[in-house]
Amino acid sequence: MRKSTILIATVLAVQLLGAIALSQVLELEEAKLLQPRVPIKSDSGRVIGTTTVHVIRCRLFIATVADSGRITDSSNWKVLADGRAVAIEGVRWSEADSLTVRLIGPFEGYDRLTVSLLGGKPVLVDISEAAVGSRKWGFGKGTVIDLNLRRLAEQKALFAFDYDFNVSMVEHYLSAGGGDLWFRSLSLNVTSEGTIGSDDEVRNGSESSLGIAAHPYYFVGGLIYGAELFVSYQVETQMNAGEDELFDVINERLKFGVEGEIPYTNVPMYKLHTVTGYTRLAMPLTLSLQYLPQAGDGDTYNDLARFDIKARYELALSPYLILQAEWRYSRFLDVPPVLDQSVSYHSLTFAQDLDVVKSKLGFLALMLGRGEEIQGQHFVFYRISSGRRGPAFEDIEEQSFGFGTYF
Repeated sequence: MRKSTILIATVLAVQLLGAIALSQVLELEEAKLLQPRVPIKSDSGRVIGTTTVHVIRCRLFIATVADSGRITDSSNWKVLADGRAVAIEGVRWSEADSLTVRLIGPFEGYDRLTVSLLGGKPVLVDISEAAVGSRKWGFGKGTVIDLNLRRLAEQKALFAFDYDFNVSMVEHYLSAGGGDLWFRSLSLNVTSEGTIGSDDEVRNGSESSLGIAAHPYYFVGGLIYGAELFVSYQVETQMNAGEDELFDVINERLKFGVEGEIPYTNVPMYKLHTVTGYTRLAMPLTLSLQYLPQAGDGDTYNDLARFDIKARYELALSPYLILQAEWRYSRFLDVPPVLDQSVSYHSLTFAQDLDVVKSKLGFLALMLGRGEEIQGQHFVFYRISSGRRGPAFEDIEEQSFGFGTYF
């Protein structure tokens, strides 16, 4: 009896140790983005040139030959860029260097990449070495388009369409800097944000610009943060509600600004996501300061020279609860006595990722698509906003709910 008990205990101990070892095998230690040059061969095997590929070199804590099948299966890996999945074109692993895995794919042009294996803890990819060695032009990179269709809660007949996009038409990647500070690129950008509503009670107007921007980034505490310094030519429009309800140009002027992500403000969400497994990118607090010289006669808010301060923050607690906050403050120069010297605006949005209910509502899958790549792209939301913001600086309070999409 005693021998059988000892035998059973020994078997259980071996199984437990095996399970522990198995859990350690697939744990990532670090990841780095590389851009090696590889030979191009003809059909006869002769080298006729070289090309650059993009490789994420991953380092495992422990690996054995028995794990080779799971390590080389690309479906077990997940690479996310700005919270969205990036296709993995190949996985390279060898028994001779069992702790190193190389993922091949279109990983260039992103500020943030994370990689995970078999649903494990995501690891931030170090992109500094690839950025330093990059000497190329990009077209249409860094494209961000955010669209919202919403209905005002107070007046059911009213709707509003909000848009915000930033398109980098031409971008040249740099290798300037050193240590923890690098200049990633110079770009020619087209940006525009605005609201189109069904009535003049909606905050109607737009601000569109064409400008040149420099994009430095910096490493703090093992994480990467981005910034932007820009000068642009801006056109501002407003709906002429009393006439034909079309948008008229009310101003044209230059705009100077700087925008940056505040270090460590994304760390709480990043740590939470490693526990919950939610794959939406943890966004840091973003601050911007802009200066707009005087335009027109200087007798209305949209004519006056001003400084704008903006702050944006997101807390993606789970797919069911994403909080997005925005605050704006405008300080006017040479203000006439009838106008306030400063105005402010704030909004708070409660959003839910539609991916969490897609499986229960089949028509959503038909409309929005299938697969993990759509996570973090489509939302339903409820928004509260109050105050004045450009270009019209009308004092409006709104409560609305609607659908938003991001790509």
